[in-house]
Amino acid sequence: MRAALAYLVLPLPFVAAPAMAVTGADAPAVSEARAAEILAAYNAGIVEAMESIESLTVRQTIYEPQADGTTKRAEAVLNYTKGEGMDREEISSELSYPSGTYSLQSLVGPMIRRSEYDVAVWGPEEKDGVACYRLVVTARVRDVDHFDGTVWVSARSLAPTRITGAVADPPFPARRIWFDKSFAPVADDLWLVRRHSGEVQARLLLLEKRGTRHIFYEDYEVIRSTPAAAAR
Repeated sequence: MRAALAYLVLPLPFVAAPAMAVTGADAPAVSEARAAEILAAYNAGIVEAMESIESLTVRQTIYEPQADGTTKRAEAVLNYTKGEGMDREEISSELSYPSGTYSLQSLVGPMIRRSEYDVAVWGPEEKDGVACYRLVVTARVRDVDHFDGTVWVSARSLAPTRITGAVADPPFPARRIWFDKSFAPVADDLWLVRRHSGEVQARLLLLEKRGTRHIFYEDYEVIRSTPAAAAR
């Protein structure tokens, strides 16, 4: 989670899908046994994705709204190679703050371990046009690497489709770090982040500062070590 949120701290300015899904407030709670199955399958999917991706390239565009109504922009290409990590090749930038650091985990999604989170599971319900289970999570480990929020996972593949929340313990001088991440399938059941919006609220002396960024990811090229048919 730290790598996924680093850019926000710096700038201050197999389960079959159900036939039908209801919406949020009407979605039923899932039994504890079923919730454990869903959570285990979700975490296994994250591990499988992380381990199977040999290399990845994606185009990244960052938009940073300004107080005067204008928007600053930066474009880059992220390149990941197993064993070597992620590097960011900047194409152009109008940003006044560092663009941050990124990792494969920030593109794939977080692990949600029972030892680190309290989790309640609801659903199925529809989210962004996808039949999902809703995981409401509260961090037991209160640090910058964990968050309180909601994780929607596809009822068919149990891959992450949307994650919203706030960092459990933002680092000084941030008072609140909020984020909203949308995922989409890149190939078969491999879902990777497509949009990451975030906002930081911070206080410096008596001044309140707020910074917002929207990051979009396009044109993924992924090489995996296992055939797509073998995924989960």
